[in-house]
Amino acid sequence: MNSQVEHSDHDEQMRRLFQDAVKDTTLAIEDSQQVTSLRFADLLKVTKLKVKWSYCLSFQRSPLLVIELSASNCKIQVLDGLQQMAQLRDLDLSYNAISELSALGSLACLRELNLMRNCVSDVLPLARLTSLVSLQLSRNQVEDVSPLSGLKNLQQLLIFKNQIRDLKPLRHLINILQLNIDENQIEDVSPLRFLVQMQNLSAAKNRIRDICAFKFLKNLTQLNLSWNQLVDVSPLAQLSLSNLYIAHNNIVSLVPLYNLQLEVLDAMSNKIIAIPRFTHLNSTQTQKFKLNAQNEPEQSEILFQNKARIVFIQKETMNLVQIVRQNFNVKMERNHFSVQKLIQMETFKYIAFTGKVVDLFNIISRDFHVE
Repeated sequence: MNSQVEHSDHDEQMRRLFQDAVKDTTLAIEDSQQVTSLRFADLLKVTKLKVKWSYCLSFQRSPLLVIELSASNCKIQVLDGLQQMAQLRDLDLSYNAISELSALGSLACLRELNLMRNCVSDVLPLARLTSLVSLQLSRNQVEDVSPLSGLKNLQQLLIFKNQIRDLKPLRHLINILQLNIDENQIEDVSPLRFLVQMQNLSAAKNRIRDICAFKFLKNLTQLNLSWNQLVDVSPLAQLSLSNLYIAHNNIVSLVPLYNLQLEVLDAMSNKIIAIPRFTHLNSTQTQKFKLNAQNEPEQSEILFQNKARIVFIQKETMNLVQIVRQNFNVKMERNHFSVQKLIQMETFKYIAFTGKVVDLFNIISRDFHVE
C-alpha cells in the first residue's frame, strides 16, 4: 500500500513539475535528476521532447504522439517501451550506454537517428528503418555494416571511430551525400565508387593507399584523406574539390592537383618534391594552403597566382623563391629558410617567420612584419 501511495505522490509531483514547462507541444527537461520515467499522462499531447542530463531509466507507457525525442546523456541502458512511440521521426540517444537496439526495429517512421557514443556492436535491428535519411553511429563498437545496405534513403552516414574493415555493404547507398568513416580499419575504398552523388567524404586515419575509385565521384567537393598511406593523388585531378585534406601521407607530388579550384588545401607532413603553379584558385573565397617540401622542388618556386590569403609552409627545409605574386599573409614556422629573393616581391603585406632564417637582412628594409 505504501508503495502505491509513494508512486501516486511521485506522479503528482511530476505533473506539477511539468505543468508550467509544457508550451504548445514542446517540452524540454534539462539537468533534472528527479525525472526517472517518461510515463506521465500530462505528456500525452507532447510531440517534441528533450531530456538531457537526467536519469531517464524507462520508456514504459511513453507518450505515443512524440515525433522528436532527444535523450542525450541520460545514462540510458535499456530501450524497452520505446517501440510504443511509433510516430517518432527524429531520435537522439547519443552519449548513453545502449548496446541492444531491438526496440528501434519497429520505428518505421524514423528519419534521423543519433546513436553516437554508446556501446553498440550489432546494428541488425536498424535494417528495417528504411525511411532513415540521417544515421549517426560514431564512437561505438561496430564491425559489420551489412545490415545498413538496404537503407537506400540515407543521405548522411557518420560511422567514424568504430572497427569497420569492409565497405562493400555501403555500395548500395546511392543517395549518400555525406559519409564519415574516419578512424576505422579500412584499406579498400573501391566500393565507394558507386556513391556518385556524394559531396562530402571524410576517411582520415585509416589504412588507405589506393584512391582510384574516387575518380568517379564527380560531385565531391570536400575530401579528407589525412593520416593514411597515400602516395599518388592523380585520381583526384578531374574532381570538383574545393576543400582537400591530405596531410600526413607519403605524397611526393601535388602536380595532379594543378587544375583544382581549391579554397583549402592541407598537405602538411608529406614527402613533397613537386608543387605546381596553382593558377585556378577561386579569388572570391578566403583560401588556406598548408604545404611542406621534403626536398627543394627543381624550379624552387611555389606560385599561387590569384588571391589566396593564408599560406602555411612548415617543418621542412626549403628555399623560398617567388612564393607568391599577389597580396598574401604568409606564416612560415619551424624552418631553415633562405629568403634572399623575397626582396623581388612587391606585394607582401604581412609575413611571419619562426625558426632559423637565413639572409634576413635582405628583407628588413621592406614593408614586412617579421616575428
